[in-house]
Amino acid sequence: MLTPQDIQNIQLIDTEEIAKRLRCGAERVGWYRKAGLLKYRKLGKHYLTTEAEYAEFINLTSGMDLSNKLNERMLRKCIQVFNQAYDNRNNREYVVHSCTLGYKITTDTEEIKRSITDNDRRAITMLQQTRKVRQLLGMKDQISMINDL
Repeated sequence: MLTPQDIQNIQLIDTEEIAKRLRCGAERVGWYRKAGLLKYRKLGKHYLTTEAEYAEFINLTSGMDLSNKLNERMLRKCIQVFNQAYDNRNNREYVVHSCTLGYKITTDTEEIKRSITDNDRRAITMLQQTRKVRQLLGMKDQISMINDL
């Protein structure tokens, strides 16, 4: 629990300051927030991030190409790295995805379970769709491939 002294020592930075540090526009910073990569809180019209959250974003995206906001591969890699901390029990937060809300960081176990179940359903559907084509092409069945691992 934060004490009043701790709260006084928290440094908040706004979107413009983050954009200046990253040498990009405020719109790009907003995209990082919406993607769940940059934590924030909204106060009035302002989106504020702590120095610690900014540092976490920098560490999370280390070695990543953030220049293309449509780079889905980069986004998925960042989410994988972030969620690995949850898998290793180093973090209580997990990035979930829903069709209505997009990506979101949460600590709600039920929300995480729903997201994982949805991912499983999509993976099974993809395997079912390619199974027949694999048979026609004389390729190994996915189940055989999994067993070989």
